[in-house]
Amino acid sequence: MFMQPIYTNATNRGTMPEKMYTLEEVAEFLATTPRELRRYISDGKLPAIKIGKSWKVAESTVEKIQSGELQI
Repeated sequence: MFMQPIYTNATNRGTMPEKMYTLEEVAEFLATTPRELRRYISDGKLPAIKIGKSWKVAESTVEKIQSGELQI
């Protein structure tokens, strides 16, 4: 069965799909917990998408947090 790539937004169509991280991976990068990240998602502070039962965060979002461009 052919699976369509998951795009973070419509502007990515025709380009390489962006790398997506699990909450566990993001928590490790940011020295926090997946539970805290879920709270940020529910508060609307952390952009993420849910794929099945798992939340995914775009690599560009993680980079913005690490650079200070996005505050959570």
